[in-house]
Amino acid sequence: MSAPKGDPTLPGLPADAGGFSSPHSPRRVGRPLDETAEGRILRAGIDLYGREGWRGTTMSAIAKEAGVGKALLYSRFSSQTDILIAAFEAYIPELTGEFSGIRELLLAEANRMADLYLGEHSLALQRAIIDASAGVDPFPQITEGMSQRTVIPMRAHVRAAIERGELPPWTKVTPLLDVIEGAVRMHVFAAPHLTEKVRAGIRDYTRNLVDEQLLLLTKVGPLRGHPDPDWQPRPAQD
Repeated sequence: MSAPKGDPTLPGLPADAGGFSSPHSPRRVGRPLDETAEGRILRAGIDLYGREGWRGTTMSAIAKEAGVGKALLYSRFSSQTDILIAAFEAYIPELTGEFSGIRELLLAEANRMADLYLGEHSLALQRAIIDASAGVDPFPQITEGMSQRTVIPMRAHVRAAIERGELPPWTKVTPLLDVIEGAVRMHVFAAPHLTEKVRAGIRDYTRNLVDEQLLLLTKVGPLRGHPDPDWQPRPAQD
């Protein structure tokens, strides 16, 4: 099982659903992103936003943080809005890779979210979610882009696992994903003074979390009166 960007073979997933395009998207080939002028600008934008918030993320501040002149900055981006849209696309990426089944896919997504919440762009991610909720432009657009790259493809993968018989037919797609992501978020942020302890044990936590949810779906579900009490999960398909 793979998690490609915008896989048109997944049910209910349009061909471009995995991506969020921007006229200022960074180059993905050649030198590492941070070694390019565009990359330094994008990193400066997301770092400043994480530290200072939207009001502190001015074009002048971004140019200074990136170590570039304003002429170069404006030759590539017309505004801090364009910079942040491209920065979130570059640094908050979609899940990619090959997975042998739904357990591995859910575990990879839980680990991806944990790494983001514990990573260097955690504050920027948290701020974006809050600013989007408050209707501060351009953050509704930014968070919608993150949803298009991550949430929508994951829902399609879970639906596909149900159709393959890898998950039971009574699986509720959105609640399953909400439980996993919400649990990871609360585990990371509930006790800031324990961050290093959380970081050290995060892989065990996500593994147990995913396994518990799958166990509940496959074992507890039929006990609640589902019409197919003899249902058993099929082996994961390659």
